[in-house]
Amino acid sequence: MKCRACTGTAIDTTPMLIAPFVADRLLDGTNTALACECLHCGLLWLNINPSHEQLERYYQDYWEEPYIQHREQYEPGLRERHAHLLIPRGYNSNTESFIRPHLNGHRILDYGGGTGIEAPFRNEFPIDVFDLATKPAAEGCTAITTPQPIYDLVVIAHVLEHATHPRDLLHHAAAQCNPTGHIYIEVPNEALLYGNRPRLSTVTQVRHFWHEHLQYFDATSLTALITNTDLMLIDLQEDTWAGGGLIRVIAKGQ
Repeated sequence: MKCRACTGTAIDTTPMLIAPFVADRLLDGTNTALACECLHCGLLWLNINPSHEQLERYYQDYWEEPYIQHREQYEPGLRERHAHLLIPRGYNSNTESFIRPHLNGHRILDYGGGTGIEAPFRNEFPIDVFDLATKPAAEGCTAITTPQPIYDLVVIAHVLEHATHPRDLLHHAAAQCNPTGHIYIEVPNEALLYGNRPRLSTVTQVRHFWHEHLQYFDATSLTALITNTDLMLIDLQEDTWAGGGLIRVIAKGQ
């Protein structure tokens, strides 16, 4: 077994229960797997490998009414607890400020962005959206099925934590940049939840189940993923607030 970020082989593991909803909707009832931590870069991940069809099924209607109704059968009160996720948030001005100095043109791809509702610069430029689940694109966005290497900016935000093969996914996303283009990467900052490394014992104490994020990144493991995908890290920013935070990165091909 190798780390999904840095390809290191020094790995700690422990059995972990998978959340019943995820086990049913994604894994056809499989409810246990190995939780893993890389002792080099600190990446945490769940050692499962769902098929393309299973992933497509899981994310179809993601956070829409059929998905919510299905998940509430396993997690009563979900709608009230996660009401903030049901409100379209739009783009984030802090994100735009971080990206803008590196924006060399106006061709933008939101990779894995759902409808594109949260794509940066959506109010300024047309946005192409490429996503596993087929949904109507938000205003100012166009859904595409086959991206091309033409983009000045590729956005891959809150996608890598869901991927079974994050290096392959990041490589494919970055390949859609034109020769002077950049890729913007955003993931939750899990170090805020689980403290200093090693974190595997903390995860198993804090969480009864492993849920849908297949990877938990911090700045070190995300940097390892980027450099092992043959990308050049240009800038990294950690943003925090009460109860959470995220990591923003600008990178480009070498």
